[in-house]
Amino acid sequence: MPSSCPPSCSLHRRDTTLGTVNNKPGGSPDADLDGHDCRTKPARTVVHPCRRSKIAGPKPFLDHMAAHHIPGVLLPLVIALELGAGLALLIGWQLSFAAGALALFCLATAFGFHIDLADKAERTLFFKDLALAGGLMVIAATAWRG
Repeated sequence: MPSSCPPSCSLHRRDTTLGTVNNKPGGSPDADLDGHDCRTKPARTVVHPCRRSKIAGPKPFLDHMAAHHIPGVLLPLVIALELGAGLALLIGWQLSFAAGALALFCLATAFGFHIDLADKAERTLFFKDLALAGGLMVIAATAWRG
């Protein structure tokens, strides 16, 4: 499932019993049920729900937050953190603070959203967030020293 997909996305669900995506052998995780690649859909189609941003279409994200008992009022702070710290990290400004804040955010996301480790997809997302947090901590520690 692409990282921009809300967990409710039926277009990117994986059938773990058959090892397929969308019940099609060798299917692309970015292919919808009709076999169209979501990254290259014609402009005339409705925007895929997974491609909506948190700013333009926050409802799926608010619903997901509510399902995990996380107040929706935090969404603007999440958006600000992702944009602000991500841009700071990109341009190399205040690396220790930007990377540290994003590392803490990744840890909070892992332990707040992806705690059902019996589910393969959730387990994968949990460890992905831990790996990102680890890498961001290395960046923060390196920037702090030098």
